[in-house]
Amino acid sequence: MTVFIKLFLMLSFKELPDQLRLEIRKSDLEGFLRELLEGKAMSPSQPNNPDFQPAPKEILTVDEVAELTGLAKQTIYTNVCKRLIPHYKARRKVYFKRTEILEWMLQNRRETQSEVNSKAADFIEAQKVKRIDRSSRQSNKSQS
Repeated sequence: MTVFIKLFLMLSFKELPDQLRLEIRKSDLEGFLRELLEGKAMSPSQPNNPDFQPAPKEILTVDEVAELTGLAKQTIYTNVCKRLIPHYKARRKVYFKRTEILEWMLQNRRETQSEVNSKAADFIEAQKVKRIDRSSRQSNKSQS
């Protein structure tokens, strides 16, 4: 009967047939409420989907940051001591915010070869313009 109640909660009232008669025994309802309180019951916001993943934790431990970043725990601790990684301390423990760690990981972006080539071409072009400008100023001075 609990499966029926779970199925019923997942359906919207528009999906139910017009002449559906719902019979719930008190014992079934009590069992469902017990499961709900123990966290075993499925809520409508958590569909019966094996791929369902809850939202990731926002506050992380050193172990979780090591797993997220792929760095060794000792490297994380070294970065904390050197204040190279954003972190928080409470009661002699170190904590991290997931969003800050993700931003920290992405802050030192390396340019692609095409971006480097484009900047080099722009720099060379700017240098040519400066040379032409200097030489035209020098020729104007010598003519005066």
